[in-house]
Amino acid sequence: MKHLGTAINGAVDSPVQGGVKLYRQTFLDPAYESAHPEQKEDVDTLRLQILEYASVIDQALDLHAQVCKDSAFHEALRSRMSNSLRVNYVTDE
Repeated sequence: MKHLGTAINGAVDSPVQGGVKLYRQTFLDPAYESAHPEQKEDVDTLRLQILEYASVIDQALDLHAQVCKDSAFHEALRSRMSNSLRVNYVTDE
């Protein structure tokens, strides 16, 4: 199951080109949305795709918790998930 942990780590901690965290910070920022109202549909699509991505990673982490013998590594993955993906992406619209 080492490969599962490695895959999850790559999904939640992308040091090269910033990964999902950078997309979130750039395109889901209210200032970006205000400055680019013509891209609202694309921003909404990105928001939904990130939510789906986060859901899949969360499911993988649940499986990882069942098979991983290294609880410190697992908790580090959970922490990275929280730092990079867990944000309220849902708008009030």
